[in-house]
Amino acid sequence: MFRIAEHRADAGAHAFVVRIDREHPGFAGHFPGHPVLPAIGQLVLLDRLLARCDPGHRGIVEVDPVRFQAPVEPGSTLTVAIRLDGDAARFTIHREGRPVARGSLARLREDA
Repeated sequence: MFRIAEHRADAGAHAFVVRIDREHPGFAGHFPGHPVLPAIGQLVLLDRLLARCDPGHRGIVEVDPVRFQAPVEPGSTLTVAIRLDGDAARFTIHREGRPVARGSLARLREDA
């Protein structure tokens, strides 16, 4: 699916370098001849990264606002920045220095 090549953390800010496998199941059928990882695949990636940032993370409960700006293609290397603020998380995703997605997520936490 994806591999975390690097993770740095500093005072609630997290930075990841993530490699998306060419065989990621999210590419199947989306779209024939020009595969891209759908938005839900990017949200699943963010959910898994949030679990690495905070062991109390139990899931994403709201996605607002989020902008998906560019496609994620097979074999992409992404840079993901996440800033935690209680039950919220702000994120940016870049590929080769160009924006892919950005936004805010509300999340469920164990201690909530």
